[in-house]
Amino acid sequence: NESTPGFDTRKQGEALPTLESVKAAYEAKNDNDIKEVSDEMIEWKTKGTALYQALPGELYSTLKPCEPLTEMEENRPSQESMYQTWNTIKEKK
Repeated sequence: NESTPGFDTRKQGEALPTLESVKAAYEAKNDNDIKEVSDEMIEWKTKGTALYQALPGELYSTLKPCEPLTEMEENRPSQESMYQTWNTIKEKK
């Protein structure tokens, strides 16, 4: 029984929630919890999603068997920062 994590977390045989229960849960949320989403935030999320989706292909195209390091290499290059958290982006404004 395979499932996609976070997509359907019901136990086998458990019924789907009714539309009424979903609507009641939504309406029970405080209006202050619902926030506007800016175009900039959507762009950030889209780029992050694309990066996340590209990771498996990059992994399988570059992964090679190796022995673990016993100590840190001299002159080891630092990893490029390809992603910033949303809070970091907001703070720069």
